Order: sequence, then C-alpha cells, then structure tokens
Amino acid sequence: QNTTRYNQPPPEESLAIVFSPTEPYTEREAARIQRFVRAGGTVLIADDYREHSNPLLAALGADARIDPVPLRDERRYGASPAFPRATAVSNDSFTRNASTILLNHGGTVRSNGATVLFASSEFSYRDLNRNGELDDDEQMTRHPVVTVESVGQGRVLVASDASLFLNSMLEEADNAAFLRTLVSSHDDVLLDVSHTAGVPPL
Repeated sequence: QNTTRYNQPPPEESLAIVFSPTEPYTEREAARIQRFVRAGGTVLIADDYREHSNPLLAALGADARIDPVPLRDERRYGASPAFPRATAVSNDSFTRNASTILLNHGGTVRSNGATVLFASSEFSYRDLNRNGELDDDEQMTRHPVVTVESVGQGRVLVASDASLFLNSMLEEADNAAFLRTLVSSHDDVLLDVSHTAGVPPL
C-alpha cells in the first residue's frame, strides 16, 4: 500500500505487479520503482484504458506503451470478439508454459522495440470508433498485447489488459499458467495497490 516497500525485498529475486492505477505516481514514488528495476527487479504493469500507467512506464525508462483502443477479433476469440485470443510469439522463459492467453476487453501495446511475448491473431483489429464492428478505416493485423524489455539490470513487462488475471479469466486459455510462471520464477511478489482505489479489506 506504499511504494516504500520496494526498498525491502532483494530486487533480483522479486516481482512487482501494478494493476491499472487510478491516480498518478509522484516523481519520488516512481523513482523508488525505477531503483527497484535498475537493481534487478521485475515489474509487470497491466492496464487498459486508464491514463496513469504510461507516465509510470516513461519514468521507469521503459519504451513500451499501452494503447487504450479496444482490440477485437472476429475469428479467434472467447465469449465474443471483445475477448480476443493471443498467442506466444517469443521463446522466452515467461511463455514456456503458456501458448495462448485470452483478453477481456483489452487494448494493445506499442512495443517500441520491446520484445513481444504475446500477440493477437492476424484477424484482430483496433476498434478506433468503438462501435464493435470492423470499419473501412480499421485494418486487421497482429497486435502486441504483452511485452518485456530490459531496464538497467531488471525487466519491465507490459500487458494491455488489467483484467487478464481476474479469477474468472484465470480459467480461460493459459492465463493461469502464464501467471504461475511469472510468480514461480521469483522468491518475492509485491502486489502494488498503492495507487488503486477501492482496495479490498482482505
């Protein structure tokens, strides 16, 4: 509940998870996270349509950015085209147990040179006008939805769907396997809710 906790665990053995912050991180708070990453820590930032994750990514020195335009897929999807499937496209330790993940009204990631871990199918498109249909100015192509990049001695992962790890979504595709791989590869996991409204009491 406070970014001072980033100073406590050994960074090289730790994973921090930031889910869709509802308020901005101050310069001092972002600097704590940056020191954590540069010293060898791993941070996962998962968001879709809120505005505070991209400034945090910039403060950390990461290149990837979240694009808050809904992603749809008329061919490869779950309950509806708003639940697009994405497949692993990199032979990375984070994807070794997960070949397919399912998004829930997610966006996309502008990789800007970051390694793409998961990408949507060639039938997916960014729903620019959010009308739930493929229009003439919307092009079907693959889009990154999860990326990873090195920052200092550490790594920053970016996911374009804050609900990817909801209890109900963990039952879909290889979402649970992806989360287990992330968590099991670290000794300590920090769930950063310092900038999240409505934190559950338990």
